[in-house]
Formats: sequence, structure tokens, C-alpha cells
Amino acid sequence: MGGKVPGAVIRQRSLRIRQISEELSAAFRSAQVGTTLRALTIEDGTLVVTGNYLKLRVAPGRQRNEWVDVRVTSHHHGELLGG
Repeated sequence: MGGKVPGAVIRQRSLRIRQISEELSAAFRSAQVGTTLRALTIEDGTLVVTGNYLKLRVAPGRQRNEWVDVRVTSHHHGELLGG
């Protein structure tokens, strides 16, 4: 291979890769709606992290570092909500 790829082409390709990544990520998050996952509460207890590294917003009332089973109820603007 010879020659250098122009900066504009690099930026264009990079943008397309990020777009595809976001589309795949959104599709995966949407596919999780309706599933129940084991998760660990973090921060103030209103955010949990699942075994497959999804972050879900849940109702307050839990302690930090508490294991819970959470059902993914919706996917809204890139954020998963659980109950």
C-alpha cells in the first residue's frame, strides 16, 4: 500500500464508524427491554450496572453496592430505565 489517506477521508470514515457504533448500541439496548438482569447499584442507588455493562436508571430507595434483579422497562434517549 502506498500513499497517505487524506485527512478529510479519515474524518469521514471515522464519523461513519461512530454512526454505525451508535446504531448497533441503540439496537442492543432496545433489545434488552423486557428482560430481567442482575445488577449492582452505584452512586446514590438510583443507577445500576448489569453484568453486561448496561447502566439503568431505577427508582430511589436502594443502598449503594446492593445486588438487585431489575427488569428493563424502556429505552429513552439513550438511557435505559428499569423497575
